[in-house]
Amino acid sequence: MSEHHHDDHTHSESELEMKKALRPKIERDSKYWATIEQFNNDPEMARLAETEFRSSPLREGDSEDGWARREFLKLMGASLALSAAGCIRRPVQKIIPYNKQPEEVTLGIPNYYSSAYFDGSEGMGVLVKTRDGRPIKIDSNPSHPFGGGLTARSQASLMSLYDPERLQAPIRNLFNEKKSNKETVAVKWEDADKKIIEQLSKGSVVILSTPVASPATRAVIGDFSQAFKAKHIVWDIFNHEEIREGQKASYGDDVVPQYRFDKAKIIVSIDADFLGTWLTTTLFSSQFTKGRQDIKDMNRLISFDSNYSLTGANADIRVKIKPSQQLDVVMGLLHTILVKKNRTAAAGNFSSTLSSYSDVAKKLGIEPELFDKIADDLWENRGKSIVVAGGITTLTERSRELQVAVNYLNSVLGNDGQTIEGKNGNPALVASHADMVSLIKDLNDGKVQTLIIHGANPGYSLPVEAGFTQAVTKAKMVIYTGDRIDETGKHADYILPDNHALEAWNDAELAAGVYSVCQPAIRPMYDTRSFQLSLMTWAKLAKAGPARLQAETYYDYLRNFWKQDIHSKVGKGSSFEDFWQETLQKGYAGEMSKSSSARSFRSDSLSIVKAASAKTGYELALYSTVQFGDGTLANVAMLHELPDPVTKITWDNYVMVSLATAEKNNLKQASVIEVKIGDKKIEL
Repeated sequence: MSEHHHDDHTHSESELEMKKALRPKIERDSKYWATIEQFNNDPEMARLAETEFRSSPLREGDSEDGWARREFLKLMGASLALSAAGCIRRPVQKIIPYNKQPEEVTLGIPNYYSSAYFDGSEGMGVLVKTRDGRPIKIDSNPSHPFGGGLTARSQASLMSLYDPERLQAPIRNLFNEKKSNKETVAVKWEDADKKIIEQLSKGSVVILSTPVASPATRAVIGDFSQAFKAKHIVWDIFNHEEIREGQKASYGDDVVPQYRFDKAKIIVSIDADFLGTWLTTTLFSSQFTKGRQDIKDMNRLISFDSNYSLTGANADIRVKIKPSQQLDVVMGLLHTILVKKNRTAAAGNFSSTLSSYSDVAKKLGIEPELFDKIADDLWENRGKSIVVAGGITTLTERSRELQVAVNYLNSVLGNDGQTIEGKNGNPALVASHADMVSLIKDLNDGKVQTLIIHGANPGYSLPVEAGFTQAVTKAKMVIYTGDRIDETGKHADYILPDNHALEAWNDAELAAGVYSVCQPAIRPMYDTRSFQLSLMTWAKLAKAGPARLQAETYYDYLRNFWKQDIHSKVGKGSSFEDFWQETLQKGYAGEMSKSSSARSFRSDSLSIVKAASAKTGYELALYSTVQFGDGTLANVAMLHELPDPVTKITWDNYVMVSLATAEKNNLKQASVIEVKIGDKKIEL
């Protein structure tokens, strides 16, 4: 055996040498090299390269360095016997082929389905790209009124569909009497429904949700509220309530208007990052770009920024301000137009208030001639200019004064009804922080028996001082519908997994009169159920509410709602089936109102605007990011790896200061500082 083994080994060596001789030398052998040692033909390198792939437990010649063939085979045989003796057969998952392939499906060729995306503030028409029944990409629907682009979050929403941490089945939290400890257990849908119906029958029901863009969903909530005498509260951390309050005080309309940057030749932004984070940035960016295509007649953007934003980066003129100076900018422009240039009379006794804002240019540290030129340009472009203010940075103690002053300036310039359309606002933007404060009080007072939370995560978004997490434990039953056990879900009695937006039928009204249908691109991947169907199921089992709540599925409810409500408004005389199919193919139905008249400004609202005040010291300017928004999609790693478009920073929170402040305090890049406001402090 030993001699035979020796002959075998010698034969393989000779074959190797023969192969080397037969293989011709090519340019690659001398031109390309992996290491300096290989380039210099180091002997040790040659020896290692010779045996690079020759060490194997299957070759008996290597027995001195490891196991020989026999030992290896013995070991593998024993392992196989042991694994077979104690194994449990895994369930087989079979790929089921098409027995009858759908006509629209060609294997390997993608299909596109029209839909819509809405994240609580911004909405857009989209096309969902699917291949072999799975969504793989979200694209913009260029024919949609809210098409023309996507946000980072709308792209990332696809990733949340495949998030392995999604809740896959309903669960229940079993709390002790003090609700200080809990045990999480799985629960069947029918068992959860039975307990929930028993609780709903006791009354005092409140539904808490984020802004709802779907008119059909609003109808389901309304029908359910009618059945159980429930109250619906809409809340979002970016609720734009300051804009609505200003509009209501100025014009009597509780609405976030539609801003038309494509019609404006002069744009003045006061901390409203409309190209980055404020309202419908994708639509605004498209409108702004259209106004810059003709170099001879392009628009001009003047940005007054507390933070260097995308809007400020694209501005023709950018002026640095503090948050406390936002109102100064607007009032200074009004003073220049109404008092200094005396172009028109100020409303009522407003001139006396304006007099305290006569030296705004000096206060801002800019040339008075530049400030007067901005005011002149606005006046010369009456009806073709726009002044906007909004966003987290403007939420100061004077935010309502700021909005009223902005509305008055736009009315003086004739912009309302031209570049600002009060009729075409998004009807979903009705969230109220005041309603949330009222809900917390009612919870603490024991006035809420059952709380149903959908989409909102106030346990994360609200500060600890708001007291929501303590108040929510006072409800007899908390039902949370979402995709995971988050900061709010962990306080709920039942956590019911909701369908992903790409798994369910729905609709959206992104502006008054513009309706979209959201088509499912994939069958629900887990044991989930849509929020709408949950409400319908509870009403059906309780035999309560309008007859349309008794529909078998939410799809049936949706179609019936469109047939009775939407078709009559925008169907244009076609049959419902033709209208429905056309909407699915086109992506939307209806259109925004093309006629918008100027509204009458209520001069009495100016009474809330007070005289100028002076502030000194550092000020904190908070802002939301392009990537994360309210943090709903924070579990998508792609967003963490996406650099901020301005700072280029990823994976971090940070403090930005001016160069002068950095030099004064000896700060450098990556220095850690403590930010303190009152008794609150944080190191960044």
